[in-house]
Amino acid sequence: MYQPLSRLMLCGLLCATVSPGAQQGKRQARDQPGPSLQSEGLTEPFRTIELAAPETGLILEINAKEGDRVTSGQILARLDDLVLQASLAVAKAQKEATGQLKTAEAELKLRRSRYSKLADLLEQGHATSEEVSLAESEKEVAEAKVRQATEAMRVKELEYQRTLAQVERRLVRSPVDGIVTNVYRQPYEFVSYTEPVVMTVVQLDPIVAVFTFFPRDTAKLKVGQKVGVDLASNKQTALGTISYISPVLDAESGTVKVKVEIENQHGRYRSGDKCVMDTTPAKLGSALRTPRK
Repeated sequence: MYQPLSRLMLCGLLCATVSPGAQQGKRQARDQPGPSLQSEGLTEPFRTIELAAPETGLILEINAKEGDRVTSGQILARLDDLVLQASLAVAKAQKEATGQLKTAEAELKLRRSRYSKLADLLEQGHATSEEVSLAESEKEVAEAKVRQATEAMRVKELEYQRTLAQVERRLVRSPVDGIVTNVYRQPYEFVSYTEPVVMTVVQLDPIVAVFTFFPRDTAKLKVGQKVGVDLASNKQTALGTISYISPVLDAESGTVKVKVEIENQHGRYRSGDKCVMDTTPAKLGSALRTPRK
């Protein structure tokens, strides 16, 4: 006879039917990645260089002003080098003087020819061994004079290079492509060993965004990882690369410093700008789609 199922039996059948799917859903939820990492920070120059004069002296020229873009190797300032320039001209003239060497070479050519002829005459019995020995000695002396003249020219070349280096030390060059942010000296001011700084140059390509994370979060980050960075000034997402994760905790905050480098070839991003780092795939995709120019 047909017996209706009790409420307890029905519940058991339903639970047995739904349970595999529910378990699979739980597994999928457990396998989903955790929440993305976000942190607020500030941008700063890749390098800030206080350009100092390598020697003391009077400044003759300042060739840059605040805000100027400069290139690597560009002369930004020049100290008094008038005496050194005169010494350089003398050293250059001396190293290019070849009269002594040419005279020695001509004499050597003559002595070699005389020795060769006397050696042939000695074999024919028309010259004495004393004449041949004397000619050989004169040839050796001429060879020594050529070596002496060559060594003297080498010394003059080194003296020229030394004077050139001394002139170079009177120049202040930019070591990087960057922007002048401060100029501390003017022409005809004196630069001393205690105050040698002439100007400040910052390198803004790449620009660096600095963030702080708790140690448990840095385990999810690695150097070389691509991240998205939202900058407050231009309302766009920039593509950045983690370049540094500090191995040291900040003693006061207990956080870890993380640096992200952002390409800034066209100068779109400014130093000191507020920014937010986001590691979500959507934010990274937005950064990849953002035009570079």
